Amino acid sequence: MTDSVISNSLDPCRGSLDLVQPSWSIRSVADQDLLKVAQLLCESFYPPSSQWRWALPVLRVGIYQDLRTRLMTQSPKHSCFVAVMTHPRQNGQPGQEKIVGTVEVALRSLWLVRRPVPYLSNLAVAPNYRRQGIAQNLLLACEQVAITWKADFLYLNVLKTNSAAQRLYTKAGYCPELKSPWPRLGRSKRLLLRRQLSKRAEHQGL
Repeated sequence: MTDSVISNSLDPCRGSLDLVQPSWSIRSVADQDLLKVAQLLCESFYPPSSQWRWALPVLRVGIYQDLRTRLMTQSPKHSCFVAVMTHPRQNGQPGQEKIVGTVEVALRSLWLVRRPVPYLSNLAVAPNYRRQGIAQNLLLACEQVAITWKADFLYLNVLKTNSAAQRLYTKAGYCPELKSPWPRLGRSKRLLLRRQLSKRAEHQGL
């Protein structure tokens, strides 16, 4: 499925073929996106300046294979979205697309909750495209999916040291889980956050 679910600046009078400015949209991932998504995730989680730079080619292959495996299972309780930047067409040629963000949501068992719950992972936005609302709308796409699964909450983990991500999630309405899924919370490097989902949003468009 590659239908666009969110778009930021398409002119409704002109349609998608007459873009005059770069615009982004969010849609479900497609097979042909996987290499680019793997590259984006690799660059986001293992930047070239990190101690992992020597292993980037291997890490990229591993991320790609994991993505491909999850996509091939075609689970009804798993979704992966990509944010696509479309640049204006030039000289009559179609506009070029670039994947600038991605996120996944799937049912996952958490020790604390004791039942499968929607869990968000692999949220990444390319550095040059941050602070444009892309991450917030990727979160929104996952929340809408979780609502169709009749879920009350959406969960995610964030590193304690990642203050920028914590600010993003707090702004989006995510709060720390009161109890810890780990016996020794003080030694954990991650925080478990959750957002309560509004049933009224089930009937709202994206």
